[in-house]
Amino acid sequence: MPPEHKHQPEFESFTFASDKSFSRDCFEHFADGLPKSMYRAKGFVRFEDSSQLFNFVAGRWDLEPFESAETQLVFLGKEIAAQKSAILRALDECAQQADE
Repeated sequence: MPPEHKHQPEFESFTFASDKSFSRDCFEHFADGLPKSMYRAKGFVRFEDSSQLFNFVAGRWDLEPFESAETQLVFLGKEIAAQKSAILRALDECAQQADE
């Protein structure tokens, strides 16, 4: 009889969506501060003046023009569920800064 394997998910993910515009400076600061346990994040970000495709891989990220009516992001990493609320708060802060 083969040994029993307990599969624990090595990677966790979550999504974020918003119809608000975001402060570009705030979002860039947010992207620079993503935790080392975050391996991948991707999606669309709507700024005050444009929409951009956000691509984050292992600490490096970029933005490129892309048409999108809303912000939609997916985050993938190891044990990131514990950091989800802080990440979502930071994104909400970027949306609030755009409103100011």
